[in-house]
Amino acid sequence: MNHKQMLKVFAVPVSAAFIMGIGHQVVLADETEQPIDATETVDTTTEQSTTMDQSPIQQQDVNASATVAPQQTSNVWIGQQGYASLEEAVKNSNDGDTITLGEGRFTLYNSPNIQSYTKGKSLTFIGQGIDKTYWGIGATVPDPSKFGTEYNGDYSFDGAKTVTFKDMTLQSKAKIDYLGFIRIDDTIVEDCKINGKTFYWGYKTAIFKNTTFDDTDTDYAIWTYSSPIMTFDGCTFHGAGKYINVYTDYSTGKENRTVNINNCTFITQKHNKSALNINDSNMGNYKYYVNFTGHNVTEGIQPHTLTCSRLFGFSNNKNNSGRLVVKMDGVPIWQDAKMVSHSIDTANDKYTDGYKDDAFDYTYGEWVKQEDGSFKRHVKRVCQYCGYAEEYDEIKAAPVKPTEDSKSQETPASKAPTTVNTMSKVTPNKVNAVKATTNDVDTSVQTNIGLSILGVFAGIAGILGYRKKNK
Repeated sequence: MNHKQMLKVFAVPVSAAFIMGIGHQVVLADETEQPIDATETVDTTTEQSTTMDQSPIQQQDVNASATVAPQQTSNVWIGQQGYASLEEAVKNSNDGDTITLGEGRFTLYNSPNIQSYTKGKSLTFIGQGIDKTYWGIGATVPDPSKFGTEYNGDYSFDGAKTVTFKDMTLQSKAKIDYLGFIRIDDTIVEDCKINGKTFYWGYKTAIFKNTTFDDTDTDYAIWTYSSPIMTFDGCTFHGAGKYINVYTDYSTGKENRTVNINNCTFITQKHNKSALNINDSNMGNYKYYVNFTGHNVTEGIQPHTLTCSRLFGFSNNKNNSGRLVVKMDGVPIWQDAKMVSHSIDTANDKYTDGYKDDAFDYTYGEWVKQEDGSFKRHVKRVCQYCGYAEEYDEIKAAPVKPTEDSKSQETPASKAPTTVNTMSKVTPNKVNAVKATTNDVDTSVQTNIGLSILGVFAGIAGILGYRKKNK
């Protein structure tokens, strides 16, 4: 009997969803299990049209004499309950549920009516790791007629409250603008990897924790486009010189916008832009507030010639309109379109990078003797990164004049003049001074004891001599 004859035994046909769904398996009586390739991208439209109304999965009762026994292996769970597909799990989810994903590729893009099941909900999706679970964002091949609009974006969670992704890779492979998740209130991405450029995340807040941004070729990893408050905590960016584009026209002149950067790393093999490329020119009466905290590291990025920082800069002077306030560890370092100071120390860092790296060219004047015997010279230093110049006077103290009592104790070394540089003060070594004083005391005591002993012997000798003489 061949497979076609075997399938005719059953009154219930084998659904195509059993074969196409992620994690589904088909068992034939005379063959071993053949797991479906989990790396194949699921076409949710096709799956929706062919999947029978089964939620949760029900095992079908078959006659013991049957030769075909369809089985379904869950690859999506809510708690201990398994489901045939991601769509079925989302449809049966409640507000606040956590949905666990197995290995493979998942997406809700273009799933019919999926917004009706995600709207008003907060959902958490947890994968098996960035090298095992993959989530597709939007279309792999966008519609050219929609370029320049949001309509190539992903509407799967339109109207959702908070959506969280953990332990997976999120992929936006299309190399066009205005991609991402449309109209989620808040998004959280934790312990994930994001491939490709995205614009749309939380429309109230977007938080990225311990997430790696990768595979951006020559473009930005992310725009702050839709998120009034966007936070990056412990994230790493690998790119071709572009990282975060701080810009919006979506909410131009409507509200203040905040970007928080904490303990992040920006790595490139070819310099192009600063870690944050900022354009505040269209903010109207509102401002961007950028907060750097902790230890933020850059590799391969050159300091911006205006901000003197590798962390933030502008593509041109027009984009620096004075609607930006930057703080480092809570200390203002940039406002009113200029640096607050070229040399600022904060709790974890220094601003500027010229000051931090001590990258200055120095010009020194001649020493001039002052009325009090000290010497002064004029110093000018120019930052090698931004050209910032500052001038100051350096003071050298007058030599100390010896007193009459100290002349007899002078050595050639002690006669040398003392120089005091007002830029760096030397603290004397108090420990060595104490040791020297202690040694002097010990030597003096030993000398006095010796003289006393000699005096006693001399006195005894004198007495004995006197007695002998008068005998």
